[in-house]
Amino acid sequence: MSNDEIIRVCVIIVTTTYCMKTVEELEKRLKAEASVSSFLI
Repeated sequence: MSNDEIIRVCVIIVTTTYCMKTVEELEKRLKAEASVSSFLI
């Protein structure tokens, strides 16, 4: 692999890790909102 290819792969891995963490946090917040909203109905 060339240096450019290695850098590209690393960027993809870092981006994927960030997205996974962000989605997990969003899922927790949405579940919390849904449970609060269900009490209001």
